[in-house]
Amino acid sequence: MRDKVLNISNSNYDVDSNSNNKKSDRKMNIMNKIKSNKKVSGILIALLITIVGLIPLLVLTYWADPQHPYSIKKITLVSDDGTKITALLHQPLSNDSKLDAGIVNAHGYCGNKQHNAKISIELVKRGFTVVTLDFRGHGSSDGYLGENRQGLYLDMMAAIKYLENLGYIKKFGLIGHSMGGSAAFSVAEAHPDKIKALVAIGSFRANLTPAKAPNLLVALGRFEQVATLDEALTYLTTYVGGSPIEVGKLYGEFSKGTAFKIVIGPTSEHLYETTEPTIVKETVKWFECAFIGRDPNASDEDIHLTVGYSQFFYNLALAGVVALGFGLIVYLRSFIFKKKDIFPETIDEQASIGKLYLLYLLVGLIGLLFSQSAVNLFEATLPVSSGDQLFALMVGTIIGILLAWFALTIKSKEKKFSELPSLISHLSPGNPCRSIVFGVISAILLCTLIALISDWNTVTTFLTVREIGTVIFMTFLFFPLFLMKEFYFRMVQSHLSHENRFKEYFSMTGIGIAMEITLYIPIMLLTWGEFLSLSLTVLAAFAIIQQILVTWVYMHGGRNIISSSVFLSILYGWMIVNFFPFGMY
Repeated sequence: MRDKVLNISNSNYDVDSNSNNKKSDRKMNIMNKIKSNKKVSGILIALLITIVGLIPLLVLTYWADPQHPYSIKKITLVSDDGTKITALLHQPLSNDSKLDAGIVNAHGYCGNKQHNAKISIELVKRGFTVVTLDFRGHGSSDGYLGENRQGLYLDMMAAIKYLENLGYIKKFGLIGHSMGGSAAFSVAEAHPDKIKALVAIGSFRANLTPAKAPNLLVALGRFEQVATLDEALTYLTTYVGGSPIEVGKLYGEFSKGTAFKIVIGPTSEHLYETTEPTIVKETVKWFECAFIGRDPNASDEDIHLTVGYSQFFYNLALAGVVALGFGLIVYLRSFIFKKKDIFPETIDEQASIGKLYLLYLLVGLIGLLFSQSAVNLFEATLPVSSGDQLFALMVGTIIGILLAWFALTIKSKEKKFSELPSLISHLSPGNPCRSIVFGVISAILLCTLIALISDWNTVTTFLTVREIGTVIFMTFLFFPLFLMKEFYFRMVQSHLSHENRFKEYFSMTGIGIAMEITLYIPIMLLTWGEFLSLSLTVLAAFAIIQQILVTWVYMHGGRNIISSSVFLSILYGWMIVNFFPFGMY
């Protein structure tokens, strides 16, 4: 009888247990459905934002002024030394609005044809035919940027010859941003019979005269890092016969080729001067005064710019496409890893976030000092201009990280420094092959999505064959360096509270950005007016971008620093070949 009672009791326990398990399973299924619905909703919202930004962007690029239609097509130029140069031809379609003036639009160092294309759109709307080129080594062009940069002159001349061969172009103007401005000055001085007007953006030379640069407009951003206003006011007095120059005042006469003016873009710095509405409007007005006799004192209310709207919708589409990439990475994680999030234990209880943060300031200083002092050790390491400095900076940063780790452990009785490999392995849990695959696919996915939005509108981002090879080479070259850097950053992240994944993401992104750029800001301010300040501006911008992206990849890549290191290596290589020109290698 007792056995029967026990059996009945056990039977009831099994029923209750099965019932509880079913309830738990149902609860888990409901939670999974809710999470899945959130993922789908997030992707749909990101897709909607992308479309809302993309459609107006397409319209403002190809149909910005229906009353004055134009075409944009890619062309190939050939310089006198045989280098193939890619360019965009912006050409009015209506013969009634087509002018006999052609303009060559040249970008700056690390730029490409898309950086200046916004100005070209505003000009073609007004009837000008514009060739916007990729200098050799930049964008999709062949060749290499020589140290003396004489090839830039040949590239601009190839664009002028192309305009001449169109048959209807009789007058020529030049636009040059930064390095492109220097090339434009060389062309104007060598061909005073051809060039009738010149706009130099973020660029000028000393001892300029109307004979060397006729009808010259100099446009600078208020926060210009390199070609500062004070220097312009000092060096350009020769153009007006030695008299003091006033900003915004028109000197000379267009009919005599002596017109001169300095204008300031109120919201821009060096990199974004070509999209500053004030500078763009002054550029359009300048060429109309030089080529069609517009009254320089007349109101410019008839010049309706779309560059500001275009920039807004580009940023909106870019935000949407990055959010879309984030959503797809979440699905990619589920497909590759098929397991819950991993939360690594804190690997060093003695090191607080504040201590790790302060040590990284020392790391950054070591990296900068090393990149300046030992740059010649890495000459020609990367087949791009300034590649030796970039690699030296990364090597210096890793030396700094090793010294920082030593500083964390030197007072300890245990020899923790010798345990560094095992601690790196601690942050590399799971299957390394899957982590590598996840990092590679995530990088290709995000880079492709960004390129789809940017390539035809803002920056040339689709890779040529030689660029693909360079990215692969740099991925292997940078991977061990980024593995050490990711070790340091995820060591910081392991000290954060894991109770809320999104809170952790935003906290670590903010901490990571602060760690990367805190050192740069005072140095930028101290060196304002020098090239170093511009370089640090670029590094700071890229540091922000990479922290936003790589932290997300790490958290959804099985929390494995192999995934994030592979991703960061590919992203870094892709960004370098998109912005840095191929150099003397």
